[in-house]
Amino acid sequence: MDEVRKTVVAGGQQFVDAAGDFIFCSFADRPFRIIIDGQPVTARVGDKLRPEKRFRNFLIENLDDDNPIAVRLVVGEGDYNSQIIQGEVTVNPGVRNSAGQFIPDSRFDVSLMATLTSRAARDYQKGDTVFEFEVEDAGSGGDHSIYGAEMIGPDEILLTVKTQDLEPEWLAFYSRDGVSRGVIDFKRIYSGESGGSGGISDRIVGIEFNTARNTVMLLTRGGEFYEVTRAGTVIEYADLSGVLPDGYAAGAATGLAYSPERNELAIVTPINDSLVIIDRQTMQEKKTFQVAPYNDGDVSTWGGKWFLMGSGSGSDGILDPESGEIEPVSVLPGNTDAGCVWEHEGFAVIAVGLTVKAICIEDTKFYGAGEAHAIECGKGARLMRRPSNPLKAEIYAHLEGGFNVATGEIIRATIEMWTGHPAPDDYLDHVYGIEMPGQTVIAKSGAETFKRAGIEDWFTAKFPGRVTLTIDNQLLK
Repeated sequence: MDEVRKTVVAGGQQFVDAAGDFIFCSFADRPFRIIIDGQPVTARVGDKLRPEKRFRNFLIENLDDDNPIAVRLVVGEGDYNSQIIQGEVTVNPGVRNSAGQFIPDSRFDVSLMATLTSRAARDYQKGDTVFEFEVEDAGSGGDHSIYGAEMIGPDEILLTVKTQDLEPEWLAFYSRDGVSRGVIDFKRIYSGESGGSGGISDRIVGIEFNTARNTVMLLTRGGEFYEVTRAGTVIEYADLSGVLPDGYAAGAATGLAYSPERNELAIVTPINDSLVIIDRQTMQEKKTFQVAPYNDGDVSTWGGKWFLMGSGSGSDGILDPESGEIEPVSVLPGNTDAGCVWEHEGFAVIAVGLTVKAICIEDTKFYGAGEAHAIECGKGARLMRRPSNPLKAEIYAHLEGGFNVATGEIIRATIEMWTGHPAPDDYLDHVYGIEMPGQTVIAKSGAETFKRAGIEDWFTAKFPGRVTLTIDNQLLK
């Protein structure tokens, strides 16, 4: 006998390669359909199906067009007797998700002070210019160009500016309207004055910003990794030349990215056409992908994946870290000197010479902007505070009695204000409660998710205001 466990997407079918002369359903939280040789039969937990002749395979069909379903079957030959206990007998506490699966209980409450900072809606079409500005040549003379760009917040950009001979000059912080917010002199780092290794004359080939630590991570063409404060003090150094592919040498890397969710660094190098994934804690290689022809530009994070920007080739792609497959995208011009993507607003920042430009990668609509910080946070979740973020949550706000009164996806909006990123599509499968003291906004779903309980995210609330969400740990992964 074989036990078959399947989760079927909403309204979908799934092929099961299992042979036998009976099928017994040991778990399903609602009716579904089994199709054998084209003959459909509706089944539920406790049912035993015995067709007229032996089968080699069959289909499971989800009859629910809105939610996935988890099914557990026993497939075999002969007979099968089982006593079914209706209900759950458990030792460890758990909750139900929309697929009907009983999952470990990781619920906790987080209380946030949330504020709408803008009620203005904005529409962008793919290819639109979001912003553009020129960087003043503030170096020590000679021709300068931007060789690295990184969005470090909704309104701040980090740029690496170099001389024509590729020696590092400074790291510059700018607002998205082109206002300078300070610089870091890298000559001090290379000379060892601020904690660097000293005597190094390599140039920077990759930069990244660590939001959680408010620090800059950078990679030299010689494979040296630095993490520095905004004042330019080195707090961490590592020589990665031995971790990168054999033959790694001057000019061999073109970009650096960091995924805080997986605590991984990604380095693009033309050596073996590689994207090297490095464990941030151990600074050792975890995996290497072959990424030609996307190996001559920068790399950024995008929806849990790696966005590869082809500088000279003009070829851009999105790499899935699980499958290794690359989805080609065609939005950005080639021959850019620097680039990055800013997932939250759906645009890419490119630089040519001393011109910085943001281009929209996908059609995007924002319904205002807001910010939130945690007042109380349980189960060791991250206490984050972000600057004002544009909101993809659908809300409609107006001013009333000194408050911004918003109607719409209040839970999604609060999550985006707090985390600084778009809420995942299945966010309601990780939410169990919302309450705003002194307001009419209150909903609880007990030991099942909002999505499982059919509770919609559509409320009317006043901002600024305190929002208490009951969520699980998976929402912050």
